[in-house]
Amino acid sequence: MFFQCEQPTVHNWPGSTESCYDDCHCEENKFFAICGQDGKTYYSPCTAGCKNILKEVYQNCTCIVGGTAVAGFCDYGCNQLYAYAIFSALGRVTGTLAIVPKIILIIRCVENRDKGFALGFQAFMTSLFGWLLGPIIIGYVIDGICTVWDVTCGTTGRCLLYDNDVFRVKLHSYCATSLACSFVVLMIACIYARCTGCLDEKDQKNNNNTKTSPPHLTSVNSDYSQQKDITVSSENNKKADGL
Repeated sequence: MFFQCEQPTVHNWPGSTESCYDDCHCEENKFFAICGQDGKTYYSPCTAGCKNILKEVYQNCTCIVGGTAVAGFCDYGCNQLYAYAIFSALGRVTGTLAIVPKIILIIRCVENRDKGFALGFQAFMTSLFGWLLGPIIIGYVIDGICTVWDVTCGTTGRCLLYDNDVFRVKLHSYCATSLACSFVVLMIACIYARCTGCLDEKDQKNNNNTKTSPPHLTSVNSDYSQQKDITVSSENNKKADGL
């Protein structure tokens, strides 16, 4: 959100006061950015007054100093890409650190019979909000940032030009809000688990289970004790008969 590039300035929008293309009768929805020889970006070859094109170079453009232009935006010197990529990667890595604690919290605070259901429910909610509703909401946010739409035969198509400043603020604000809500819910779950003592109770049960003998060993020891008692009793009876 804090790394930004300037919004490219587009000159000669349809309906502007420029008179150099009045005879061209340009359509408003025919956006096709070109970079003029004068270093300015123009809305389209039509609004730049270009008369012809030769080898992907627009020529005889009455609105451009020098008279020529090429397709695309002019370079406006944005050097924030690498810093943005590094901080975005660090943010993604930091976000993944909460995955394992959440799974451990679910496993240790849920009864044994409900562990499978709890993990499945978590995966379902993640798919619902992350993979199903997430793209719909993100798409709605991005569509609201569009400045120029491609309209053909009265049908609105793809977006041709976005407002970069609004795009940056809205998109990252939505992501930050989602992460904040997730963090709050996770903290509530941790506090609840700590206050109810479910984590300590599970630890105590696990310790007790490790200290006690396994069931099959207990059964063997019991059988051995009974057999020993029978043997001792039999020997005592023999001694009594001998006397």
